[in-house]
Amino acid sequence: MTELEIMQRAKMYIDKMANGIDPLTDKPVGEDDLINKVNISRCLFYVSGVLDKVIKNGGEVTAAKGKRSKCSYSYLNAEKLKDFPYSETPIPLSKISDMINELIEGEGKKAVSYRILADLLVSEGYLEDYVSGNSTKKRPTKKGEETGICIDERIGSQGTMYNVVVYNKYAQHLVIALVEKEVRKAAGTI
Repeated sequence: MTELEIMQRAKMYIDKMANGIDPLTDKPVGEDDLINKVNISRCLFYVSGVLDKVIKNGGEVTAAKGKRSKCSYSYLNAEKLKDFPYSETPIPLSKISDMINELIEGEGKKAVSYRILADLLVSEGYLEDYVSGNSTKKRPTKKGEETGICIDERIGSQGTMYNVVVYNKYAQHLVIALVEKEVRKAAGTI
């Protein structure tokens, strides 16, 4: 059974429970059954709706198009982005964000955070969301991997291993090009 088929089956079960039907027997449950409580039923309908959106998207969980984190690209100057100090060593997106913000003139101004850049890369198809434990994380798509975005395994201060998404020099150029496009949109020059 494919992942998409599993989601479709889960949605079917949730729909039945939301309507007071035991999904295993297809018989109505008792009035005092937990799934007949209004709050539980509403929750099940909500989850069914979310699953429906994921199924319609081919089983992929993605950020909503057009909904990006707030930022102020107006603080950035497209010409200043040409001064971005590209790293020969792959670096994480948070470092790219810091390096972009260092190009801003004016004290205490920040244009782009890690989240803004990550949302931009998701909307452009270079990163995707995935669920890991209790949190949603980012990972490169095939398109992202082809441009030099990869996962690097690192050792934390406590000796535990963790993964971080890093960007080689080519991928850094891609990020800066995308940011420059957003800066020009914000300035009304494209």
